[in-house]
Amino acid sequence: MVSNKPYHISTGDGAIVGGFHFGAYEKAIGELVFTTSMTGYVESLTDPSYKGQILIFTHPLIGNYGVPKKRFCKYTDIVENFESGGIQVEGVVVSEFTSGMRWDSESTFESWLKKNNVPGMYGVDTREL
Repeated sequence: MVSNKPYHISTGDGAIVGGFHFGAYEKAIGELVFTTSMTGYVESLTDPSYKGQILIFTHPLIGNYGVPKKRFCKYTDIVENFESGGIQVEGVVVSEFTSGMRWDSESTFESWLKKNNVPGMYGVDTREL
C-alpha cells in the first residue's frame, strides 16, 4: 500500500523539497548524490561508494522488479548479485516507485527498505534536486 504521509528533504542551502514517504519511517542525514542508472537499483543501494549518502534516482520509475535473493559465489562467501552484503545508503529519493516482483525476487523494493531501516521519499521531481 502506497503511503500518502508527507515527507521532506532539507538541503544545506535551506531549500525544502516535499514528497511522500515509503520504506522505513526514519530520519536520514547525509550528502545528496544522484545516479542516472536505468536499472540496477539493488546494486546502487548496496554499493559501498554510496555509504552514508542519500541516493537520488533520476530514472522516473524504481522498484519494478523487486529485490533478488542473495546469490553467493560457489568458491567464496562473496555475494554475486549485490555490490556488498547490505544496503549502504542512508536514504532513497525517487520520482515514482512500485512494489513489483519477478519470479526470482525475494521481496519488494519497499519491504526491503523497511527491513533494513532505510527511508525513502517519492513524488519528487528528481531533476530539481
